[in-house]
Amino acid sequence: MVRQCRRKLNPEALRQPVWDYPEARLQGRAKQFGVYPSAIGYAFKRHRMTVKKQFRSRQRDHQQRQVFLARLRQFLLQWGRTAIIYLDESGFELAYPTRFACSARGQPVYGKRSSQRRSQQNLIAARTPQAF
Repeated sequence: MVRQCRRKLNPEALRQPVWDYPEARLQGRAKQFGVYPSAIGYAFKRHRMTVKKQFRSRQRDHQQRQVFLARLRQFLLQWGRTAIIYLDESGFELAYPTRFACSARGQPVYGKRSSQRRSQQNLIAARTPQAF
């Protein structure tokens, strides 16, 4: 008969810190419970907890977006598709916010970050519709 070893991590004791501090890292949780970070990861999997996070901009405004889209449609009707130049800007941040948080499976975790970022390197590219 195979005997199961006693688990160091009580699932209820693990759930409460996840609810209180969803953005804590595995290393911090492991230190709190006196185990290795991999043990926390295995316990999350065993107790159906996941590591995830969805970002939303603090500055987003649905009404302003609708106004912009209406103006864009009007512009396209007046000038046509060839009058548009597609620009893409990509920023590379030196300091990035925590990308993951923990929660029970099926429960989303939302984190807010500012869309007005600090020190970063930018890359800008442009293309006309004819280039497509």
